Amino acid sequence: MAVPAHLDARWEISPFSDVGIGNTPPLISFEEGGPSAQGPRGISIAIETTLRNPVTLNLWAADDAKTFQGGKLPDTPPVTVTWGKFRGPGAVKFSNSKPAVEKANGKWKTTPAFSGKATTTATFSEPGEYVLRVVANDWSGDGGGGFQCCWTNGQVKVSVKP
Repeated sequence: MAVPAHLDARWEISPFSDVGIGNTPPLISFEEGGPSAQGPRGISIAIETTLRNPVTLNLWAADDAKTFQGGKLPDTPPVTVTWGKFRGPGAVKFSNSKPAVEKANGKWKTTPAFSGKATTTATFSEPGEYVLRVVANDWSGDGGGGFQCCWTNGQVKVSVKP
């Protein structure tokens, strides 16, 4: 008995590129011109705040603005972001958990098709150590729209003092 097999480029799984059109995950950074990340490994920072003192969360994002082959360009920005609490002792309230990524020229090592900035604030219900998670998706949608590509993760470790 024989089982025929071969490797076809259409079956390649990569968290950094959609084989069909070369779509890549968004780039994200927590500071303009600062360290950036692309893909599921993401990037993290640590900050401190005091209880009931809202912390401002800025995120710069850039993307190649590619969509599926033959696809009509969506009316939405090429990058969307979603904030949430990953862990921590109390509740976290975001002023907007899905802030708009407003077009802005960021400082990137390459020249992306789209560059923008999203800002929100977070307030904590009690002191402690928290981890906030942000996910940046491109036009392929949440979780890459079923593909292994194209989103980027970020985490913000927040130490909340009384």
